Amino acid sequence: MRIDRATGGRHRLPDRHWLNEERVRVYSWLTVVIFAITMVWWTARSMPDLVDPRGKPVGYDFIAFWSAARLAIEGRAEAAYDWIAIEAAHRIAVPGLQGKLFLWHYPPTYLLMVLPLGLLSYLAALGVFLAASLALWAGLVRRILVDRRAWIVAAALPAGLVNFMHGQNGFLTAALAGFALLALQRRPVLAGILIGLLAIKPHLAMLFPVALVATGQWRAFAAAAATALGFTAISVAAFGWPTVIAFLADVTTVRQLVDNGNLPWGMMPSPYVFALSLGLPGGAAMALQIAVAIAAAICVWIAWRAPASPFEAPFEAPFEAPFEAKAAVLATASLLMSPYVFYYDLTWAGLAMAWLAVLGLRHGFRRGEREILLAAWACPLIMYVILWLTGVQIGFPILVALLALAMLRARQPAATRGGWRAGPAPTSGSAPDSHERPAPGGIAPPNKRGLVTGRQT
Repeated sequence: MRIDRATGGRHRLPDRHWLNEERVRVYSWLTVVIFAITMVWWTARSMPDLVDPRGKPVGYDFIAFWSAARLAIEGRAEAAYDWIAIEAAHRIAVPGLQGKLFLWHYPPTYLLMVLPLGLLSYLAALGVFLAASLALWAGLVRRILVDRRAWIVAAALPAGLVNFMHGQNGFLTAALAGFALLALQRRPVLAGILIGLLAIKPHLAMLFPVALVATGQWRAFAAAAATALGFTAISVAAFGWPTVIAFLADVTTVRQLVDNGNLPWGMMPSPYVFALSLGLPGGAAMALQIAVAIAAAICVWIAWRAPASPFEAPFEAPFEAPFEAKAAVLATASLLMSPYVFYYDLTWAGLAMAWLAVLGLRHGFRRGEREILLAAWACPLIMYVILWLTGVQIGFPILVALLALAMLRARQPAATRGGWRAGPAPTSGSAPDSHERPAPGGIAPPNKRGLVTGRQT
């Protein structure tokens, strides 16, 4: 839909863009239905031995989680990083599995989190894990997208569907990050605790301290540090130092697996893998990764720091980036920090897309924005295909485009942010045409000196 400026934003005009709200919902329903039918058919073909026609177990990557948890319960947590030991645990989970190996590359903190799952049978543990993480994700989506018609769009997110199919933790990590961002302003300690729990996948949480320092959120910073340190200490106490040493040694193994192509590049939208796909040597690829990580950290600092000075926007009063834009910058930039990001981690990009879509619907989409959002949405689906056709990992350029879009939204005053919107509904007892109603765009009326004194968000 488009906002009708002639009526002060009180009416909406039909949206003539090819990717309008109605088509997005229709395409989303088609995606969900096709995925559901495919999953039912594929699961049926995997019964009764829980091995699919390609020889992989139902739940795919989750078998590594369950196997590591079972080894830890047996008192052999460090064996989770041993290929022979974890393969033997695979056969306990799915006796019919032959010749497939799903390695455990996670820190002891995540092993502590999934430990209770090792007490259940494999299939029961998979169901509990998916149900719990999906419930967290659904609760987060409900907080971000208050319009129920948009929920089907979130359900159709390819990164989420891939995460569900692989039994992975993308729902869990994205939920921790999203709820932390939503709680940051009013409940900073809770936000810090949620950030600290991201120690289960610390490479995704590296930019949260930058955002917290930039905004002076010291209570959240302290809570996050205390939680992460306490979480790590408990995991070390539970599993012992040999597990920590095994994990650190495994980091080198992961890089070797990536460099040799044993981990599929089509699943990994990182700068490092992008450079490798172009034929660059490992040293040059790592140099690009480091440069991009530094640039991503700078973007987060710029977006999250204190309101811009009048020298940066000489014709506007100092302004602060809208929360949605800052959150989108942080979520997207976090995906660029590590060489070892997979396509199920793009649930974080789904958060960025949701917040940018909220801004677009509120203020109007600018040219090219919807196309970038579509490319980011489809990224998990097209990375493999484009790599196969061209030899290039396209996921990294798409993430850069999404980050650029978020930065543009974050660094522009609301009055020039691509369109108008109606002000909030009048409060109870006020006249619809009250002079106190905010001007279109959500901007408070200028004062006598012509300066904007506030902004409705």
